Amino acid sequence: MNISLPLLIGALAGPPGLGVPPSNPARPRSAATLTEDDGEALTLPMLFELIRERSPRFKAEQARVEVARSRLKGATALPNPIFNFQVLHLLSGYNQNGFGTYTVYLQQPLFIAGQRGQRKRAAKAAIKAAQSSVDASFHELAAEGRQLYASLQARQRSRTILRAAIADLERLRELVAARHASGAESKYDVARITLEVAKWQARVAEANADIRDAAGQLGVLIGKPRWRPTARGELRQLGIDVDPDRLRPDVERSHPAIKAARDQIALAEQDVKVARRDAFPQPVVGFGMVGIDNFYSISALGGLVIPMPVFDWGQGPLARAKADARAERLERDAIVAGVEAELDRAGAVVKQRRAALVQFEGDVLSKTADLRQMAEDAYVTGQASILELIDAVAARYDLQMQHVELVEEVVHAEIEVLHVTGRVEESF
Repeated sequence: MNISLPLLIGALAGPPGLGVPPSNPARPRSAATLTEDDGEALTLPMLFELIRERSPRFKAEQARVEVARSRLKGATALPNPIFNFQVLHLLSGYNQNGFGTYTVYLQQPLFIAGQRGQRKRAAKAAIKAAQSSVDASFHELAAEGRQLYASLQARQRSRTILRAAIADLERLRELVAARHASGAESKYDVARITLEVAKWQARVAEANADIRDAAGQLGVLIGKPRWRPTARGELRQLGIDVDPDRLRPDVERSHPAIKAARDQIALAEQDVKVARRDAFPQPVVGFGMVGIDNFYSISALGGLVIPMPVFDWGQGPLARAKADARAERLERDAIVAGVEAELDRAGAVVKQRRAALVQFEGDVLSKTADLRQMAEDAYVTGQASILELIDAVAARYDLQMQHVELVEEVVHAEIEVLHVTGRVEESF
């Protein structure tokens, strides 16, 4: 086989940067100039903003704040006055007051135990708890979105590697076809490398489907099912601190779910106070006039009505409010325990993933260039067939694909740590 080593190496290497393709272009392109395959450019801050503005699930959670605000409107309202008009008309017999007695009476229930002020405080606590619940919901959606964003970055990176592999194999096919025309290679060699190119093209089609799936899941998350975004930036490790002992003191302060649980406890405690205030009897004062048709006399009338808490002194609502408060405290304790356990788990997973990635990069990926060079030298000297050279090229790109998968696993584990610590929106 007469072929020069520089010619073969140049044919396999192709244009600079193609063997190890970049994950992102040198400068961003506007959405108007992107191809149909690329779709609309998307960054993490844009994703978080879209979740706030468009996500149907987030909008449903935000509606809870309006429900809580309606409670404040009810708490500020005073009890309605009661208007009473009565007519006493003589049907038979004798009445010294004449044939009719007419009573007009106006009553007003009174809050004497500070019920209205306590209801306002409880309503404000409900608004705060609802907002904390919304923040916790956004945190969950943001974590889900960031995981999908990392997956989309990985799928895009994998497709770039597959396209680079096809470019290398296409140049090999042209080289083998030229050698076949000159009689140096067999027809089988041309057919075999053509089949290899078709196989990798099928993998590109599969990668496109994976990209469409990841982009579609992002679209569902923000309420745009037909959206096909392109994740900007390079898929890389975040490099965050994953030591649970150093992170644990900040978790209770920063995790939205724990803050929401604390606000729910504060609301439950306010409801207990409301139940105690509502248990006080509510007096009703009244003023009116009585008119008698005999000599047309008119008299003033006034009175006070006080319920007597003999059988029901509010024990039912108070017991329920106390039970709710206990349940909220237990819920808070369960959330804290779960978050701490999840922090230990997520931190350990990140350490293991990073160790696996470092071992792969040091023991496997760093040696792919040497193996490919050895295959090229063997092919030039006639010690290896075209099939062995194809296998060397395919193995190189398969290892790059595996490297992307390992990096993706590390990033997903790091996002879990950010989720547990309440820092999912942070950038690194």
